[in-house]
Amino acid sequence: MYKEKKTEYTPLKDLSALLKPEDPICLVQVYDGTITREDGRTVCDIGLPELSRVAIGNKSIERGGYSFAARNVLENPQDINWFNGQIEEYKRTNRAVVANNTNPLRFAAGGALAVTNDGYVILIKRDSKAPTYKGYLTAATGLSQFPEQIEAPAKIIPWELQEELCVLDSNGCLHPLKYDGTLNQELAESRAQITGVQYLDVAEPISARKVDAGDSESKLIVHDHIGRILSDDNAILNFDPEHGGIDALGIVELGISYEDIRNGDYSIIDTEVFGTDNQRTERDIVFVPVSSFQSGNIEGFVYNYWKDIFEKTETFDPLKITPVAKQTTEILKQLDIYT
Repeated sequence: MYKEKKTEYTPLKDLSALLKPEDPICLVQVYDGTITREDGRTVCDIGLPELSRVAIGNKSIERGGYSFAARNVLENPQDINWFNGQIEEYKRTNRAVVANNTNPLRFAAGGALAVTNDGYVILIKRDSKAPTYKGYLTAATGLSQFPEQIEAPAKIIPWELQEELCVLDSNGCLHPLKYDGTLNQELAESRAQITGVQYLDVAEPISARKVDAGDSESKLIVHDHIGRILSDDNAILNFDPEHGGIDALGIVELGISYEDIRNGDYSIIDTEVFGTDNQRTERDIVFVPVSSFQSGNIEGFVYNYWKDIFEKTETFDPLKITPVAKQTTEILKQLDIYT
């Protein structure tokens, strides 16, 4: 019978030294989390443990040694009934524990709901190989990639946007996204290389502006095990008790219109990859006018750069949209920006 080897644990702050750049972190397991209502806003306070398991790719690291068992532990979901009960307590008392030793959260994940500047939501249709929500419409989201994204989850928002959705011009050249004035040219260039599209350093960046979601955004505070604050950001928070996770989300307006897409001036493509050989997922990109979410079924326009699909009209089941996409599109409707 296999017996797991005991390992020496290393504090989270020293984790970076154990990793290579090609070994991205998926998430850590958090046992200390609360949500409160302060000044009319939700505040989520996450305490990172000094000693915790961290899942990395298809492996896992237990602070000093690899362990396949740790991955399985991280995949165990919270008790859904317990979590839902805690949310009800929060509604009653404005304060509740959302993570403890027997019901840990998987942390951190997040991403962005992208929207064109003329009010078309940009969704991705998950394929049959997706680990969850197969065939659902979703936003550009994923798990944390580096230690700094665990300590400051709002950094995942622009990262996932650039990683999963890239903008090409009519010549097939990738233009990097400039998120609230910050450009991650290295990430954009790596997506071009890994998916085989053209990239030029002189390509004009496309603006990506985070939309102010007002009171729909929560304050997300992350501190270490001795109480030092590591980050204090604003984000839309989505709790997923079924998978024991929390997502830090943003709504981001791109500096292009749907008319630019229709006219062929720009294309938005899926640049996600999977497997050790970095196979392209080649998923459909779906443009949905915000007004379509007011009705029953979702009417959208499907594009797929890799499969030569251009403005294919399709109707989607409103029940087949991931929780993160559903929450952010609901908030976008309430903001009433694109009427």
